[in-house]
Amino acid sequence: MPEQTVPDETAWNAALKVEDWAGELRVNAVRGAAIAAFYGQHLLSYYFFNNGLTTAYHLAVSAITIAWIASAIVLHMCLGRRYHPAWLSYAAVSVDLLLVTVLLMATDGPRSALLILYLLVVASSALRLKLNLVRVTTLLAAVAYGAVLVHAYEYRPEWVVPRRQQVIFTLAIGCAGLIAGQAVRCARRLAKDFHDRIVFLAGQTGAAGEGSK
Repeated sequence: MPEQTVPDETAWNAALKVEDWAGELRVNAVRGAAIAAFYGQHLLSYYFFNNGLTTAYHLAVSAITIAWIASAIVLHMCLGRRYHPAWLSYAAVSVDLLLVTVLLMATDGPRSALLILYLLVVASSALRLKLNLVRVTTLLAAVAYGAVLVHAYEYRPEWVVPRRQQVIFTLAIGCAGLIAGQAVRCARRLAKDFHDRIVFLAGQTGAAGEGSK
């Protein structure tokens, strides 16, 4: 009986079909937990620690948080109904990056500690196991950071940070994207290796069965 050859992409596509949906579901759960944690910290700072936060700033952060929660709920409803077209993951990261950018423009811009949210969005893109998504997310994060810098130069000069700091954070976004991409590649190699082992063991079992006849 001739040996059947299975394309290398078969194992990856089979794993991706399930893990793409499951990965988006996991990211959305992390998104909800992160929104609760960061907004909870904001409420503590505003109501109890008296960190000099203004009412206008509090309302802006609350509005952004409500929009973020709404997007997470809509995404959860789509995933709950198994509605997960190819563009949904790209839309999700785009909304995340947009809201992070608006949040930064409402706070301290490039001086804000919330800049790390860009890195978290890039890192989370690896959980969808899509290399193109990692690339797009990394590029959009760098563009979004550039928009924050432009906003600071144009409207809030006191928020402008030194050029060296700008370059370092842009490089950090790129490195985060490289690491996320390598994680996806490792998962792909693991899926292919597992597939090859299954095919080899199946062949050994078949050969042993024919030999015993």
